[in-house]
Amino acid sequence: MADRKITALEPAPVLTAEHELLNVFVGRWQVEGQNKEAAPVAPNMPVVGEESYEWLPGRFFLVYYWNRHFGENAHLGIGTIGYDPVKHTYTMQNYDNMGYARTYTGGLNDGIWLFTGDSERVTIAFESNGKMKAKWDILSPDSNWLPLCELTETKLK
Repeated sequence: MADRKITALEPAPVLTAEHELLNVFVGRWQVEGQNKEAAPVAPNMPVVGEESYEWLPGRFFLVYYWNRHFGENAHLGIGTIGYDPVKHTYTMQNYDNMGYARTYTGGLNDGIWLFTGDSERVTIAFESNGKMKAKWDILSPDSNWLPLCELTETKLK
């Protein structure tokens, strides 16, 4: 039997004000928008669907689901968003029906959320009229960010 390294127990996580900032996402959202020219599937096609965000018990992480359609294509997925108080950053993880598993890191700056991954990024702004605007970009082979899609989401009651 190999020797095991024994380490001290990690302290229990503590909720912070940064966790509570995620509350703005909570709820059901109607999605309308358009894939942009750089979209690998159905470029320049209208997008419709729905998203929902809810707290995982404990309120450390949001769990969210999306169901979007563009033309004959469906984009379905599940994700999480959480805050790491040690690294002072937010992490978003997405898994979808197209086989992608993506991790993004980011934060909130001047009311705009920005999450960046290896090949995609999103900026999200919440408006006073109950709408969420999401602009996705994709990284081109020559390392330029190109428009992927733009979504306007309206909170449902």
